Amino acid sequence: MDNPKILYVIGQLGRGGAEHQLYYLIKYLKPQAKVVSLSQGGWWADPIRGLGVDVIELQRRSSWDFSRLIALVKIIQKYEPEILHIFLDTVPGLYGRLAALLTRHACIISDERVETAVQQPYWYRMLKRLMNHQVAAVVTNSESNYLYLAGGRIASKEKLSCIHNGIELDRFVEKDPCIRWAQLRGGTKNKLVVGTVGNLFPVKAPDCFVRVAARVLARFPECCFVHVGDGPLRDEMENLSQQLGLQGSLFFLGTRNDVPRLLEAVDVFVLTSRSEGMPNALMEAMAAGLPCVVTDVGDCRMLVRDGQRGFVVPADDEPRLTDRILTLLQHGHLRIRFGLRGRDYIQRFDVRRMAEQYGELYQNVLNMDHAPKFDM
Repeated sequence: MDNPKILYVIGQLGRGGAEHQLYYLIKYLKPQAKVVSLSQGGWWADPIRGLGVDVIELQRRSSWDFSRLIALVKIIQKYEPEILHIFLDTVPGLYGRLAALLTRHACIISDERVETAVQQPYWYRMLKRLMNHQVAAVVTNSESNYLYLAGGRIASKEKLSCIHNGIELDRFVEKDPCIRWAQLRGGTKNKLVVGTVGNLFPVKAPDCFVRVAARVLARFPECCFVHVGDGPLRDEMENLSQQLGLQGSLFFLGTRNDVPRLLEAVDVFVLTSRSEGMPNALMEAMAAGLPCVVTDVGDCRMLVRDGQRGFVVPADDEPRLTDRILTLLQHGHLRIRFGLRGRDYIQRFDVRRMAEQYGELYQNVLNMDHAPKFDM
């Protein structure tokens, strides 16, 4: 079957990395597909519809809502997909797993796109050891999570695959040193720019980013900091910035649709996350030719390789983050060297290759000699 019918199930379609990757997968693989979101109002719903794919948004009435489970069962029975793909298997993914069990669906793929050991409760990790007997394949987007799942026997190596995130490389041009942040926002002429991109959620550690900004600015006032992204912590982070006296030196830009353009005006990229899988924001910064200072979570270490394409430090180590950022601000030759190496390395993560790998996986699971057994 060259173009199987696929039903994608995802917890929500907000402006997150997993949702962006689902959009890319559909855009470049062009499968026969429907998407079920277990909540309403996601930002990515309309762009996915724009690809000609039906998006069904289920109403979320409570944390555990059996009406959503019943609705999902009916969708599976009506659509009759060859593959049921649970695209982001956090706790909401339990709806997809239970619906598959109730319909006795024989071809299930589960995607692990967060750092399982950090972002999923212990009870769910243990439950998945049993539930993964039901699936045809388990996919991770990071090598670190692949090793964790295999080592903890949460999924068998025979079912595990690692398919890294992909990005649209042609959206990122070589950094133009003539572009300054002052061209995009006034008041910071001739200053070096330290930037980050990410949602303002606790797992992204924006509080760490703000405190590190204060530390750096105290020793190197000839720079400014920029945060791109929004979320529930925005007011709290803006208040923290004011308390630390960072007005005019730290800018919160909120959600932007011109991230590639903004990255052209950044000199050093920073990622302070406490947990990641395969961070899109870091990959895009590297594609833009930026030297990066990142925390040692998910596949950040693999992407950056400490001392080769940037610096890797332990999560929440604010003194070391500060020192590494200062090193790059004070040494232009390092910024250029790390940026060029990073841009060269990231070329292997083209979004088209990611889509091809999923296409190969779909064909492999459909060609299995025996359907997965329901022996939970």
